[in-house]
Amino acid sequence: MLDIDRNEPCFCGSGKKYKRCCLPNVEAAAARISRALEERYPGSFIPRGFVGLMAQAVGMAEDMDEIPLPLDTALRVSLRIADAYYGPEGPDERYLQRLHDVLLETVRSHPQLTSTRLDHLRLPGLLEEVLEHPDSIGGPSELPAGERAAVEVARRLWDPDVVQDWFLELLLTLRSPLEPEVLEAVAWGAWCLAEGWNRGVNLFGLVVFDVTLREAAEASAELRNLADGPPEDASPEEREAWSDRLRAAARKYPFVDRMLSETLLDKVSGALEAVRKGEIHFGMPAWAFVNTLRALRPDTLVDLCTTGRALSARERQALTDSFLNAAYADWEPVSTMAQAALEAYASRAASEPLRHAAKCLADHLSDFALAVQRLAYLTAHHVAFSELLEEDPLPTGLPEGNPFRLELTDVHDDVKLRVYADELERTGQKKAADHVRSALAPLVPEEQPGRSA
Repeated sequence: MLDIDRNEPCFCGSGKKYKRCCLPNVEAAAARISRALEERYPGSFIPRGFVGLMAQAVGMAEDMDEIPLPLDTALRVSLRIADAYYGPEGPDERYLQRLHDVLLETVRSHPQLTSTRLDHLRLPGLLEEVLEHPDSIGGPSELPAGERAAVEVARRLWDPDVVQDWFLELLLTLRSPLEPEVLEAVAWGAWCLAEGWNRGVNLFGLVVFDVTLREAAEASAELRNLADGPPEDASPEEREAWSDRLRAAARKYPFVDRMLSETLLDKVSGALEAVRKGEIHFGMPAWAFVNTLRALRPDTLVDLCTTGRALSARERQALTDSFLNAAYADWEPVSTMAQAALEAYASRAASEPLRHAAKCLADHLSDFALAVQRLAYLTAHHVAFSELLEEDPLPTGLPEGNPFRLELTDVHDDVKLRVYADELERTGQKKAADHVRSALAPLVPEEQPGRSA
């Protein structure tokens, strides 16, 4: 279960201490679930951590999108899993295999659990170790090499802090809307995770990572081909081919995201730091950020205009998901202009490493296959957007001498933006005009650039 000290702030967000908030409800739910399991299967091993997590899913107060798991549902699911292990006819292998398959599909697709599969800090290095020293893998010799590799990786991954991370993700998932079969599979994952705590084998990790030696070998070979990026003198066609391979690898081997991202982050860190420090001037026009500007609430815009200040890091962090969706909607013009600014910076960079870092960062703004590419884009977007907000009036990108003016508060005026689009098209900027017109339609969440199936 999720370890929460009695005197810590309650996980529900009330601000009260856990012992004076949700703990009594959690303890009452745990007592009910334990009693039901003990009455049906007296003396059988029931993982304490499983009961605790199910009780937390029931007893924690509702918080934003989280919905407490009904007690009768928690009892039904807990008893169904216990039946599969301790029923009169022995373990129900078919049912447990079905739970395994459903859980595996869930951790690949459910937003709350995807991070346990994609972003584990230690998995890439362990995969490399297992790949380089296959003869040192333990486990029963009768198991296929791939299964023994999976057991070895899971054994080495066992770590109390990691387990707590997984318990947290499982808890949040149990408190989200789930189909009955998915709910049972996620609860079974909690059972396996809690059971592994006692046995020193991370059974849940086997499901989460689904690692085979062959898959690790294939992924490692592809990583070696991709990690350096396209050659510096590559043609546009060769760079696009490299991007296609990168996207294909990220889809086929989702666990390599972290490894590739860390490798690429090392390569671009110097240029990324230069962006953060404002050493690169982007000077982008307002039309490139039209979706982002319209995602700001009118009262926020009034405040910005009144005080003449840019968004602070904390304020930016506090903005809603709609703001991020809008930032991604502006990806094409912002990333294109950021690439040009980075390449210009590379031509005058003080050192050879920084020149290469800037060029590499520019390359990676053209795709969203990896976490580091999204980080790079959002960093460039934030800096360029902050620059824009310091301008009064906003830079329009229209030819010098054009009388059209655009104030920050005009971005919610559809009539003014239509005039802006017409002016852009009249001066030969058709793509810019189309981008502004597309922002006049209601923004709907879309798949991030470069992540289409």
